[in-house]
Amino acid sequence: RLQPASITKVVTSLVIMELRDKVPHALRNRFMKERVPVSKYASSFAFWNAEHGWNSGTNAKLRAGEEYTVRELLYALMLPSGNDAA
Repeated sequence: RLQPASITKVVTSLVIMELRDKVPHALRNRFMKERVPVSKYASSFAFWNAEHGWNSGTNAKLRAGEEYTVRELLYALMLPSGNDAA
């Protein structure tokens, strides 16, 4: 049984890929290279606790204000199953 957060990440990935498919073929690479800033809310899913280490949910350890491409965030979302990349 999948956790709801995992289902949300799968749906988020599908939405991104559907959006990419709506972009004209010649511009798809540009869409995937679009830079996206990490919000404070998203970065709140990745925090360090001196007693327990990184929070119990999986994350890509993204920091507020950092910028990543759509492609990088998609990989961060799918490979380590990062909650902060969603």
